[in-house]
Amino acid sequence: MENLNETIDKNYFYYFPNNFGGMTILYIAFRIASWIGFTDYYAIAMNGLLATLAILLTILICKNLFGVNKSIWVLSLFLLSPSFYTFAPVFYTDSLSLIFPVLTFYLYLQYTGSTTNKKKLAWAILIGLAVAIGALVKFTVIIVLFAIIIYEICSKRLKAALLLTYAVD
Repeated sequence: MENLNETIDKNYFYYFPNNFGGMTILYIAFRIASWIGFTDYYAIAMNGLLATLAILLTILICKNLFGVNKSIWVLSLFLLSPSFYTFAPVFYTDSLSLIFPVLTFYLYLQYTGSTTNKKKLAWAILIGLAVAIGALVKFTVIIVLFAIIIYEICSKRLKAALLLTYAVD
């Protein structure tokens, strides 16, 4: 870290503040890794794990909405897609934020399947947390929440739309 000033522009985050959230997540991940004793390639493993979790959640969403056969088909599409193989070694806000829109939609499906108001409130709070953390990494994560709220309004479920809006606030 002694040569930090020679390799990194001090004004980088002034010009590119959208990368501050990703840097914060990587900083926390590296701190945890150093406490555990990992030094090399930890961020690659973390990035790969986040991409794998996003793929797993996508498959679970497809299973919930369309059944097992379609979810297996989606899994095969992921396995045949070379772009997902490159997510692990690349540190960028796209790869770090990939899980958050998928997680938000997965939590929304759990929210809609809940039968009690307490469970709905708990799922709404988790949706709010997922969107809030994801928006710190990449602000476009919030688009998924807007889509969910618009869907709820168009479905004439104004109470649910207000609850989801309030959960993020």
